[in-house]
Amino acid sequence: MSLCIAWRDENDNLHISSDSRLNFTGSNSTDLCPKIVRFPVKIYSPTKDNGEPSELLFEFDYGFGFVGSFVTSFILKESIFDILNSIQCIPGITDNSMENICEIIKKFFEIISKDICEQLANKGISEIIIIGYCPNDKRQKSFLLTIDTSNFPITTDIKEILSSKEVLFFGSGQKRAEEIFKNSSNHSLLKILKIVINDEDTPTVGGGLQYGHIVDNNFKIFGIQDYIVNDSEKKLNVFFHLRNISLYEKTLAFQSKSFIYSQKFILPFKDEIDDYINKNYEVRYGNI
Repeated sequence: MSLCIAWRDENDNLHISSDSRLNFTGSNSTDLCPKIVRFPVKIYSPTKDNGEPSELLFEFDYGFGFVGSFVTSFILKESIFDILNSIQCIPGITDNSMENICEIIKKFFEIISKDICEQLANKGISEIIIIGYCPNDKRQKSFLLTIDTSNFPITTDIKEILSSKEVLFFGSGQKRAEEIFKNSSNHSLLKILKIVINDEDTPTVGGGLQYGHIVDNNFKIFGIQDYIVNDSEKKLNVFFHLRNISLYEKTLAFQSKSFIYSQKFILPFKDEIDDYINKNYEVRYGNI
């Protein structure tokens, strides 16, 4: 499982963040799992009889986050990638809303979920959070895909979420995150995610933070500036990572003939890092 946080802020913008842990059978896990991804949505006009190419009417990147089964979520993501990259509409007739786009995703989700849950039972269950820009409403919107296994055959459901300013938590770390959110209103949502990641009583949540939000009607994924502190030795380790993979160092470091990573980063813990620096903690940039 995992912890995913999705929210709409006071400026009507949507955000999504998660941990990076993928749990295997038993106590084995990896902290390199992409849980926040993006995929293109391109809507074209009908194919023309004279052989001219269709006109691209709308083009957006949508965000996709999940908790639960990685197998179900990954197969869904790969299945819809090429489909949504080339859908057609009839101007004036087709409903170009985000709801209608998500209905396509739901159809694939139901087919995939039924097949996987027949093999894996509850281990095939996942929840999918989708955020994007709706060309009809000209507004950022979010939808939640869920699986109901209470009856056979299983069914799936889709509903709009975060229609107004709100914060929602998903996954095995949900209860712990909600407790912190309720009792520590001064914490940012990414700080709450970091606390749960570091909580030994929530072993299914771990690794680095993942984060994305919508910029100019397109979903963007950002790297994170994070830190680890050793209070007993007054040492501070500051690093930049993308889905728990530290960039710009060791085997990923820039070399004279290599490409440069142009990843954009957010600095959610800058004030905390500055506080430690002001306390004369020894600072190291990069992995421990």
